[in-house]
Amino acid sequence: GTLVPVRVGAGPYTEYNTLHLSQKSLLRTQHSKMAPYILKYFGLPALGEPIRIILHLGKLEWEDVIVTGETWPAMKPNTKWGQVPVLTTPSGKEMTQSKAMTRYLGKLVSYEGKPLYPECPEAAFDVDEFIDAFEDARMTFVPTFAIQDQAEKEAARAALVADDGKMTAVLTKIEKFAAGTGFVVGDSLTIADIWAYFFCNLLRCGFLDGFPKDYLGKYPKLTAIVENVASIPAVKEYVDKKVAGGNGLYNCMLPSK
Repeated sequence: GTLVPVRVGAGPYTEYNTLHLSQKSLLRTQHSKMAPYILKYFGLPALGEPIRIILHLGKLEWEDVIVTGETWPAMKPNTKWGQVPVLTTPSGKEMTQSKAMTRYLGKLVSYEGKPLYPECPEAAFDVDEFIDAFEDARMTFVPTFAIQDQAEKEAARAALVADDGKMTAVLTKIEKFAAGTGFVVGDSLTIADIWAYFFCNLLRCGFLDGFPKDYLGKYPKLTAIVENVASIPAVKEYVDKKVAGGNGLYNCMLPSK
């Protein structure tokens, strides 16, 4: 059978033994019965969203603790880096940094028999490379949060996705190098697809004023990837619950067909 590393032992850095996939699944089940994962993040589809989706996709026991403007000031000084999301594992370990948490969960969760974070080092590199490229795109709009004038802020964001915009330059390259199979990399679902799904929808969900909601139309590969992830029954189930709960920011995350 396929051999996979599974952590055993105790201490800050535990040793790894090689076990079969069936044993890994059993250990994951036992691990999940200890306590639920607890994710703390704001009630919007931003940097905590890939983590939420993977937790749901993997059918892991988890709690979605929504951080609000009222609860955040008291919580912030007690976080490791002064930011969220924060994920507490069943063993009590507190995790931070969205990409690191996404990779961690991607190693635990499989879809259609394949881990969301590939075990092959080169495939894992391809996944990481695309996620980092999406982060390059995200960094182009971060400075707009400092713009005080609302009209100026919206204009600056619209300019980013114009034909000559800084974000357009990055997204065009992502579109060019994506696999074109309905997935970012290869021919199966990975955390890169989940990251693409979150990022592309963040821009058009209505939270970031100024981004035109039809900006994705010029990127057929990215459009297909977003639609592909949205159509996964477990993802749709998760988004349906968000929408039913009255969070309109999730409307764009439903499949269009």
